[in-house]
Amino acid sequence: MKKLLSILFLSWLLLASGCGNQGSLSDGAAGTGTVSKAEIAATEKEKLVITWYYFPVFAESGDRLIDGSYEKYLAVNFTRLHPEIEVELEPVDFESGPEKLRLAIERQEADVVFDAPGRLVAYGKAGKLEELNEWFDDKFLTDVDNAALVKACSYKGWYYMYPLSSSPFYMAFNKERLETAGALGLVREGWTTDEFLQVLQKLHQAGYMGGSVFCRGTGGDQGTRAFVCNLFGAELISSDLSAYRLNSEPGIQGLALVKQLVDKGWMTDGSFFNGSDEINNFVNGKTSFTILWGGAQLKAKENLLSANNIHIIEVPFPTPKGEPKLEYLLNGFAVVKNKQAQKVAASKLFVKYLCDDKEIGRLNVMQSGGQPVRKSFSDINKTAELQKLNRWTRYYSVYYNTVDGFSTMRSAWIDMLQAILKGTVDPVQGAANFVREADASLQKAVDHP
Repeated sequence: MKKLLSILFLSWLLLASGCGNQGSLSDGAAGTGTVSKAEIAATEKEKLVITWYYFPVFAESGDRLIDGSYEKYLAVNFTRLHPEIEVELEPVDFESGPEKLRLAIERQEADVVFDAPGRLVAYGKAGKLEELNEWFDDKFLTDVDNAALVKACSYKGWYYMYPLSSSPFYMAFNKERLETAGALGLVREGWTTDEFLQVLQKLHQAGYMGGSVFCRGTGGDQGTRAFVCNLFGAELISSDLSAYRLNSEPGIQGLALVKQLVDKGWMTDGSFFNGSDEINNFVNGKTSFTILWGGAQLKAKENLLSANNIHIIEVPFPTPKGEPKLEYLLNGFAVVKNKQAQKVAASKLFVKYLCDDKEIGRLNVMQSGGQPVRKSFSDINKTAELQKLNRWTRYYSVYYNTVDGFSTMRSAWIDMLQAILKGTVDPVQGAANFVREADASLQKAVDHP
């Protein structure tokens, strides 16, 4: 009898995992589901447990928290809808998290992962993730209506990440310090590199510490790449993703200027800072600006900013002609391959709930601080902040996070920045070393997560 019940439960899970909207929940309501009382009774003694690994993207604020955790709120409400499934939470940070996640996926200890395409597509290439092609049907593709974004979730036609939201990366300044330094009027959308330098000089003269060129590890490294490339309009990689271009004159100029700014004390040597340090230094008032900001940071750090009485001004990166190119974050979910078909089916059910549910899907987008990937959720863009980020999507640059050799390129980038800041190589040689190593990894297609 026990074996028969298990077979019936598996059949139901596999059927349910293909469904789109799994019912809407609000404020702890049990919701409506397709599970009968008999099925619940048959399975509640042997509850299926799936484990969700996630990076700190969702804001831990608002009225939808359980024990201070938004993710726990989602897990508990999902279990209320599907009492036969329990979701265990495994939060990971951006410093030690990538290695912890790698081991969990290798050991099949993770079932659902919330991350970005750079790592997830690499795991998909390595055969560690379930392909999700059935979800990318004509209806969904029409709703998203963004070929570049959809492509970022896949490799050679196989989809490994189900997208939720996107958000550009940009800069943020301490408004009060700009006012005190007499530089407030210079910081604006469409500003130039010359105006940026004037701002740094004024902040330095007022005794304020600038943001850092952080390079202790690859977490948040997209901020430093976008900063360096925008300063003189350099391309990191060609538009067809076939070769790296940082050793161009604009790229070398950007690296040289960064070195000069650190040497003059207008920016901080970040050899001992990672991306998390960069953000924390800013929100705690240690620095006057950060080159690693986005909607997710604003949501996640709003309580700290308020506690420290810091008001901010958000702005795209400065460029020679005021025409920035922004890198952007794409958030989404993946399902880890597992020999236990029940776990795979339950994981798919959970992911569809998080993304497709009419209430929870919208709520997750807002908690991520980003823009919804689908037009049908665009009704949440009511705040001035979200409308501004939506306007800035026109600055999106080529998305290269899923190219072969991506992780090797990131390591080469960090090695180059550290060497230039230490003075062991000049910007010309540093750029040449970086391009040589990055191109080799791109051409050999020897990526790993």
